[in-house]
Amino acid sequence: MHSAYVEFDMKIMGQRTTFRIFETRTHLFLYISQDTPDSKYFNKMLEKSVFKKVASSRKRRLVFCRLKGLEYLKSVSHVVLDVLEGRSVDRAAGGTMKAPPIEASRRVFVYASFFLACVRLLGVTKISPGMYTLVALSYMVEVCWFAVALYFRCFSVHRVSFEIAIALFSLSWMIFLYPYYLIKTEDRRKSA
Repeated sequence: MHSAYVEFDMKIMGQRTTFRIFETRTHLFLYISQDTPDSKYFNKMLEKSVFKKVASSRKRRLVFCRLKGLEYLKSVSHVVLDVLEGRSVDRAAGGTMKAPPIEASRRVFVYASFFLACVRLLGVTKISPGMYTLVALSYMVEVCWFAVALYFRCFSVHRVSFEIAIALFSLSWMIFLYPYYLIKTEDRRKSA
């Protein structure tokens, strides 16, 4: 029976954190622990934010604890992805793996788009058609992201309502507001 075991340490939130990854033909297990005199805070965060996710694939099933709502979620997920894709995780030893802030960038983009939409609907200022197209595209991306995240159950409970609200607004923008804007733009061109 094929199996592999990898263990390494990373400095997370100023504390040395141990990762133990055990892989068999059918399962992959990720164990996380912190070597600190007082680990109550870390354990509380785990209790509130850890859930078990099972994803099936052709070769094996993946079972691991995924951290939600924490800064080091990206580090953990990247370690798991490295193992799944067959890349070595030795480079993580002794350092902190930093992933690009994709989630933060997406949030900023959506909030900026929401602000632009509100400003334009209130008639405060004029926004170019190109900017409006960019806003619509950002909402399309948001809806797609929501669908994928919902499918893979990437939400913690307290974020579901917030994500649904953004997705509904995005859908309403694409279905009603953006076509209305295009019609108004065409009418202005004809009248000019």
